[in-house]
Amino acid sequence: MLFECEGRQAQRLLPTQQHLTPCLQDEVIESFEARYAESRAEVAQLAEQLAAAQQAAETSGVRVRELVDAKARLREQQQQQAAARVDAEAALAAQVASLQSEAARVAPLQQRVAQLEAELVDARADLAAAQRQQEALLTTVDAANDAIVVS
Repeated sequence: MLFECEGRQAQRLLPTQQHLTPCLQDEVIESFEARYAESRAEVAQLAEQLAAAQQAAETSGVRVRELVDAKARLREQQQQQAAARVDAEAALAAQVASLQSEAARVAPLQQRVAQLEAELVDARADLAAAQRQQEALLTTVDAANDAIVVS
């Protein structure tokens, strides 16, 4: 207790409080002391809750920063992939254009090759016919020579 019911207590009372009896004063003081203790306990509990909330907020802030950093890295990675995709598409388009140009240049050559192959087939057929004719002539010449030699 802060005050006892004896001498000094009367000196500390305000003029408006001097009409209270010492025991009533003790009860009031005890009531105030109890409320003070309860308030101190509540303040301590609120301080613990505040500390926990601050810790949670700090942890959340760290997690938010990590997520923001991860999102920034992901965005940068996506931008790099998009740029690589654009470059690859441009390279493929250039390659397609080059192949189409080459195909356009090769198409007449392929047609000429097909034409020459057809002519070759005809020439081989003509050559085979000429060889048969030559063999027939040789056979005739040999027969004529044999006839001349015999006569």
